[in-house]
Amino acid sequence: MKTHLRFLNALTITLVFLATRTQANVRLPSIFSDHMVLQAGLGVPVWGWADPGEGIVVSVNSQTQSATADSDGKWQVKFDAMKADESQTLTVRGKNTLVINDVLIGEVWLCSGQSNMALPVTKAADFSREQSAAVWPRIRTFTTKWVVCSPETVGDFSATGYFFGREVHQKTGRAVGLINRSAGGSPIELWTSLEAQKDVAELKPTLEVKEPPKAVSKDAIAQAESDRKQAL
Repeated sequence: MKTHLRFLNALTITLVFLATRTQANVRLPSIFSDHMVLQAGLGVPVWGWADPGEGIVVSVNSQTQSATADSDGKWQVKFDAMKADESQTLTVRGKNTLVINDVLIGEVWLCSGQSNMALPVTKAADFSREQSAAVWPRIRTFTTKWVVCSPETVGDFSATGYFFGREVHQKTGRAVGLINRSAGGSPIELWTSLEAQKDVAELKPTLEVKEPPKAVSKDAIAQAESDRKQAL
């Protein structure tokens, strides 16, 4: 019994120690990670968490910015606009140091929408041909982590995002970062405000319909969901 209690006490002390160390460490959201792309030509914010009052120094592309974590442990810096470039290192220093490697500066696009945006390259036409030609190390995508485009990875890219990003890259010569935040089956209102929809002439007849929508049967809903999953 005493041995068991000593083990529990030791485990508790260890967990408290690890929690304290974790709390003290500077942390970043997952989007700030290896292979990321930063937007060229605009001020770029970088943010994260640390101990309240902790001083933070962030460096990238010959720029250095500093901040102090607020009472909630949140901090943010903003870099001046940078020219398109590549092979940068983003360094964040506080009580610990974080180093983000292979950072490119170019074009960053948010790929939001429904299943037409979620559809991966594996489901696109002529996938085998597209896959073998997908040697584009300066095109990256982010879902939960940054992934560099290659024949081995392109299949999981959003098809719409990939073909758009490839065209941007080919025309501008810049690196392209595609942030994939699509959600199949989600309502359009999540991605486009009603005010913005009202500005689209083609949508006005639909928005002006005053009749209440007809009830949709459970079978129709189930079929629509099945079709959506097959499309993915």
